[in-house]
Amino acid sequence: MIRFRLKGGAVIVVPLPEVAMALLRPLLAGRKPGDLLLRRTDGRSFDRWRQQTALRRAARAASLDVAKLTPHMLRATAATLLLAMGVPVEKVQALLGHASPVTTQRYDRGEAQLDEHAVHRLAELLTATSSG
Repeated sequence: MIRFRLKGGAVIVVPLPEVAMALLRPLLAGRKPGDLLLRRTDGRSFDRWRQQTALRRAARAASLDVAKLTPHMLRATAATLLLAMGVPVEKVQALLGHASPVTTQRYDRGEAQLDEHAVHRLAELLTATSSG
């Protein structure tokens, strides 16, 4: 598990799948429980600028376009994908640390609802009528 300190000082605990742990183990070697995973050379935590810089460096190393890549874009993408997969909004809200589900619902693009949109049934009816 990993703990994240959010804006306002709240802390959330997130379980990590084994695939993520395998990538993090080299960073954890020699650290005590509670030590910061990502920190500056003086031991302080990363600020937003350093997070963005680290993200862009990693993206460039993977030959990805970094023009509009931000930590918030990664959060928004994760939220959008989880909601599209049917994960309950309350669980996504807890993961993101949102105080209100309304904030989390902004990431629900409704793609899954489009598959069941009434227009598809209407098209079936019109097609059946015109071919009958």
